[in-house]
Amino acid sequence: MRSCADRGGRCWSPTSAGSRRRCAPLSVERKVELRFDGAQWSFVGYLDVEDASSEVIDLKVKARHLSQAEADHSAQASAYLLARSLEGRPARRFAFHSLRRGAKRADIQVVATERSQGQLEAFERRLAQTARAIARCVETGDWGYAAQEGWWCSAGPSGCPHFAACPGGLTNEHGAQIIALPERDANVLPRAA
Repeated sequence: MRSCADRGGRCWSPTSAGSRRRCAPLSVERKVELRFDGAQWSFVGYLDVEDASSEVIDLKVKARHLSQAEADHSAQASAYLLARSLEGRPARRFAFHSLRRGAKRADIQVVATERSQGQLEAFERRLAQTARAIARCVETGDWGYAAQEGWWCSAGPSGCPHFAACPGGLTNEHGAQIIALPERDANVLPRAA
C-alpha cells in the first residue's frame, strides 16, 4: 500500500466539476492518536494518505465499491476527520479510493464524504461513551454478547477464539448454533404458561 501512495502521480481524485486531478500525497500511513482529558485510553488510527489539497484518502481493495451512503455513515471517516480537526488541521474531506478485487481491468472508484463540526463533536461524544462502556466491562467482567449474525461471533478461523466457551456461542449436538441466555434467577424471569 505504501508503494502505491508513493507513486502519487498515479493517484487521481475527482473534482467538484467532475474532472480528475492528480493526488499529491504529503504523508502515507501516518499514525494519529486521540487523547481526551481525564481518560486513561486513547484512540489510534493510521491515515493511509494525506493529500496536499487537505483531503484524507483511504485505500480499499474490496469485492465491491463502497456506496455513498456507506461513506456518509463511516465511523472511520468520522474518526480520521475528527483527528485532523483536533490537531488543528481540519481536512476538507475524506475520500475512499476503492479498487474492486477480481475485476478483469482496473476498476477504481472514489467516494468522498464530509462532516460538519456538529457531526464531528457528536462522534467525539459517541467515541468517549463507547470507551467508558468498555472500561465498565473491563472493571466488572460483564461483557455483552456480539450480534450473532456477525462473522466475529462464530467458531471459524476468522471468528472468535472464545466462541466454544461463550454462553452466547454454544452449539447443539448437531452443530447448530443456539441462543443461550446467561443463567438467571428463576424468580426474576416470568415462566411461560
